[in-house]
Order: sequence, then structure tokens, then C-alpha cells
Amino acid sequence: MNPPDYRNKNVAVLGAGRSGKAAALLLAEEGAKVTMLDSAPEEKLAGLEPLRAKGLYLLCGPLAEEDPTVYDLGIYSPGIDPELALARNFS
Repeated sequence: MNPPDYRNKNVAVLGAGRSGKAAALLLAEEGAKVTMLDSAPEEKLAGLEPLRAKGLYLLCGPLAEEDPTVYDLGIYSPGIDPELALARNFS
């Protein structure tokens, strides 16, 4: 079985906590164009600079919840409530 090819895929990672960051970094290493979305304000999130240094894009707060972008794939972090506005955009 061949592993998935994420190269040049537009991928959203929902949640910028520990699991979301790890998933985002792995996807970026695999060549995906990663956008992290988190409904928290950016000032409440820690450790974002290494992600930006790797070319990841971040949307926070209302911008994340109202993001109209069409993604090839959406990855939910384990702590994301599927009832949140952030998650409903991907159902």
C-alpha cells in the first residue's frame, strides 16, 4: 500500500494545540500547503513562530471560523468539538 501523497495539497488543520501543530508540521514536511485554523485569538496560542518559519499559514478567531477557502483535506485535532463553527465548515 502506497502512503498518501500530500504534495501541493491544500490542507487545513483545525486546532493549533500540541496535536494540531504536530500534524501541521508533518504535513508540511510531506509537501502540503498547510493552513492552521483555531477559533482562539492568536495571543492565546503559544509556539507559533516555528510553524510560520516552516511556511505554515495561521488563521485565528473569527477569521478561522469564517474562512471560505476550499481545502483538499481537513484534519481535526482531537480536542476540536465538531459542533464549533470552526468544525462545521468542514462537515
